[in-house]
Amino acid sequence: MISLKPLLFALLLLSQSFGVDVIEPITRTGWTSSGPNDILWQNTTGDPAYFRLQLAQNNQTTFTASDAITADGIIVNFVPASYLFETITPSCKSGQADTGVRLPTGTGFTLRFLATNEDGTEEGQLLGTSEVFSIIDSTATYCVATTTSTSSAPSTPSTGSGSVSSGDLLTSSPSHVGAIIGGTIGGVLALLLLIGAACIRKHVSVLLRSP
Repeated sequence: MISLKPLLFALLLLSQSFGVDVIEPITRTGWTSSGPNDILWQNTTGDPAYFRLQLAQNNQTTFTASDAITADGIIVNFVPASYLFETITPSCKSGQADTGVRLPTGTGFTLRFLATNEDGTEEGQLLGTSEVFSIIDSTATYCVATTTSTSSAPSTPSTGSGSVSSGDLLTSSPSHVGAIIGGTIGGVLALLLLIGAACIRKHVSVLLRSP
């Protein structure tokens, strides 16, 4: 008689398997050392609630630790899987201009999604890996002096040798662009009103002087 236990066990493992479809980064676009760098993914059934993002180069995850990356390649920790989007800008910190912090550069990089327990402890299961991409050196970047991040990351991801909040990883966003456009339009309207008022005063003055 054939035992069904091995088959049932295999089906159980399959039902509990996790996975992430990584959309970005991709080979064609790549990253810059200063950022901003976009990360996009799509969840599959059974994904854990959180994961960590680990950078690897030529399948190696040993780096010189900095404020941008840990010695084992972690660049963001405790990311909610439901967000589907993350932006990292290692060169920016809240309320500051370019701090000079950079990601390592070169070719042969991949981004790994590692499962994380809800309490933030490491689980280690590999959920997905990006395409191979390059990181090119970049100098200046635009840093917004605010504590609100365009990234949907939680408030306490750990990056590099220290811990920084997601508000420290800032990029320009549609809200900032909207504020700039709104301020410009408001200024133009105010100028037009002043010109109109001056024209009206001049016209009234001419009428009063005429016999």
